[in-house]
Amino acid sequence: MIGSFKKLAAIALPLGLSLFAGHAQAVPVAFGGWEISSDPGINLTITGVNSNQVLVIENKSVTFSNGIPLGVTFTQVSSGAVSSVEFATETIGNATGSDWTGFQFGLSGAATFDGIANVFAPPFGTGVNYSSVQLNAMRNLLTYTGSQSSGATSNWGSSNPGDDLLIDAVPTDTEPFASFTLTESPQGVSSKVVPLPAAAWQSLPVLLLLAVIPAARKALGKARA
Repeated sequence: MIGSFKKLAAIALPLGLSLFAGHAQAVPVAFGGWEISSDPGINLTITGVNSNQVLVIENKSVTFSNGIPLGVTFTQVSSGAVSSVEFATETIGNATGSDWTGFQFGLSGAATFDGIANVFAPPFGTGVNYSSVQLNAMRNLLTYTGSQSSGATSNWGSSNPGDDLLIDAVPTDTEPFASFTLTESPQGVSSKVVPLPAAAWQSLPVLLLLAVIPAARKALGKARA
């Protein structure tokens, strides 16, 4: 019985814990000497490298269901990696249940925003009214002031010159290679994280044990028959 119990417990425990596991990143793809991976919920349409040696992401779309930041990570995989990345357009949906009071784009790692002349113009539309944008002195944080109602979708970028999000990367010629992450975060969400109650974590081993015992008894009965 002990052997059967251990085998069943070994199967049940990972299955139970997987319900509370964190999200895994999407499968990475490589363009322009960079490996690109995104958090779940982010969709990318990547054009490739244009004649000006700019890695162009034609469209990016994401819908936020909470205030937790989401990101796209670029990991250099070639010594000839391009140094410019352009997000041409983006759609951002608000499914958080809260009206946003602003939105932020941030960079960490070996990259900065090109400059205030090459960032998304503040979008507006039904339920969307971003009025201004500021770029900090380190050129790694863009803050849009304004609002986006719950349920509204904002459309960023256009064919107008400079109405895109241009990033200056700093690839290296030799290993260790560089990496950077673009993160996005809605502002004013009423609850950014909903923690799992402590009682749920404490009761998890008990629930798993209750699920395993009947199966172990059934296996033992078959073994004795």
